[in-house]
Amino acid sequence: LFREFDGVAWVALGGSGASQGVSSNSGVSTDPSMAYDAAGRPVIAWCDESSGNAEIYVRRFDGTSWVEMGGSATGGGISASTAPSRGPSLAIGPTGNPVVVWQEERTDGNWEILGRQWSGTAWIEIGGGSFTGGGISSTPGRSMSPHLSAGPGGGELFVVWSDDSDTQGDSEIYGRYYRNGLWREVGGYDE
Repeated sequence: LFREFDGVAWVALGGSGASQGVSSNSGVSTDPSMAYDAAGRPVIAWCDESSGNAEIYVRRFDGTSWVEMGGSATGGGISASTAPSRGPSLAIGPTGNPVVVWQEERTDGNWEILGRQWSGTAWIEIGGGSFTGGGISSTPGRSMSPHLSAGPGGGELFVVWSDDSDTQGDSEIYGRYYRNGLWREVGGYDE
């Protein structure tokens, strides 16, 4: 469910505060994350099990109703995986469009952080490798609970997550940032 404060009261947009809310489907919907896009429209990402698998779904409010963006809220959503995808985090990226990261179990049983961005017509990778292989995290441990944020200048994205790749098996906080088409480790700017 989603409600927005209009200055006087909390109001539902496009039926989002009642019945089946924003997700409006037959499956279990959890882990919502939202942001306002460059046009001031709310965009919500969540984990959805309507397809029989945990997938990442996204809808945007168009002024009247909650709409899909390129098949983002049916079938495999934006994750479109045979493995579970959970814990989405949404931010508005450098282009003013939504960017979503999430944790996903890979074929080797490891969990990695993957991501996609809306190009205006399709969901695409964020730079090279954000949706393939080891994704953004690409670690030997379990990468879980991602959080995505856009940098203050609008040209960067930052992702942090919990990861048990530490040699002692402890969960630690890892991070990467995206700038000029590349994902880099957090720890110093090299430009």
